[in-house]
Amino acid sequence: MTTKAKIVYKGTGGDIFLWCIVTGLLSIVTLGVYLPFAANRLWKYLWEHIEINIVEQKVSPAEEPLEVETTWGKKT
Repeated sequence: MTTKAKIVYKGTGGDIFLWCIVTGLLSIVTLGVYLPFAANRLWKYLWEHIEINIVEQKVSPAEEPLEVETTWGKKT
């Protein structure tokens, strides 16, 4: 049985773009004091708009990854 995770972003690109503009302007005005608050807002936004779907699937033996033997480091 294998586990697959799929990450889905539910937000919009415009929201991130607006965050970049506001953060840039406020960082210039406050001489960088605003950056920790901006990082916190970004993490909060991403936490609210990202979804992780975890699915367990049965895999037949034919679909399992093959083990590959290499000759690297072996004396011939």
